[in-house]
Amino acid sequence: MRVLWLSLFLAGLSVIGNPHQGPDPCLFGSDPYSVGNIMNALRICRNGTAALPSIENGIAFLGDAASIGVLKLWDSQELAKPENTKSYLCLVRIAFHNSAMIGRKADKSPNVTAFLLDYLEEKNSNSAQVENEIASVRKYIQERATP
Repeated sequence: MRVLWLSLFLAGLSVIGNPHQGPDPCLFGSDPYSVGNIMNALRICRNGTAALPSIENGIAFLGDAASIGVLKLWDSQELAKPENTKSYLCLVRIAFHNSAMIGRKADKSPNVTAFLLDYLEEKNSNSAQVENEIASVRKYIQERATP
């Protein structure tokens, strides 16, 4: 019985942690890019549902890792589809919303995200609306990202 209580106590401590550090990297296990959370967030972004605050906790600590996770889900053709591009832009805004929450230092710099935004800008050069959205997201993450 003591072992059970101790296990529950330690599990509780690992969940509480420091909210400004992001999750413990050991908790990532076999999903280091939170692909499951990203897939859910992309679906919510695509549907435009009011559940965005509920996905922030699973995405806000990712930063640039969110873009890597998207690449684990979609190839370049899938990403370039208009509905997926819009979902991705929504996801990136959430992932860089608060750089203090981003768990890994390397993910605070939007290198992969900038690369994907360049790619999407090139693929959507015939759509002024999408280009404007990409420019808006680029500015948003540059203001929040830590070099």
